This record gives sequence, C-alpha cells and structure tokens, in this order.
Amino acid sequence: MGTPVCERNQGADLGLSSRQKDVLILVGQGQANKEIARTLGLCRNTVKRHLLLGYRKLGATDKTQAVVFALQRGEIRLGDMDAGDRDTDGYSAIIVRGLRTKK
Repeated sequence: MGTPVCERNQGADLGLSSRQKDVLILVGQGQANKEIARTLGLCRNTVKRHLLLGYRKLGATDKTQAVVFALQRGEIRLGDMDAGDRDTDGYSAIIVRGLRTKK
C-alpha cells in the first residue's frame, strides 16, 4: 500500500503546492471561491481545502493575510495577478482593500 502520506511528507519543504499558489493568485485577483472553482475546474470544497492548507503553511488566518504572506515569501508574485486589478501603487486591489479594513 505504500508509505503513509504523513511519513512521506516529514522533512519535506513546507512551501505551497502549485495548486495552492494558483488558488491564492486567483484570490489576489479578487475571485470568490465559486469563481476559483469554476476557473480551475474544482469543486468549492476543494478550493476551501487548498486555502486552509495554505493558511497553515503560511501562518495566515484569512485570504488577505495568506496572499500578503505568500507575496512576502516569494511563493507568488504581483506579476502573476491580472494587471487590470492593480491599485495605483502596484498592489492587487483585493490586498489593498483587505489591508485597509484590517486593524
């Protein structure tokens, strides 16, 4: 049956998977879970699962924080996000809106 997943992943890089990066890029573009699911051909619960696993790996508690942390760690880049959804400073509009509402 093979080695259990938990044992295979011990000592592995805790970076984001390519699918987790895809989901966070779409979050950064302002897409809702339903839109992300449609774009990637996934069900909404799978999108939520990718987000939750990404939160754990990044130490984030919400979507905005996850995108910011992923950007800071170099997991994703602003250039990966749609240029049409950028604020005047070059930051993704969803990130800027989220940071303005955080205290």
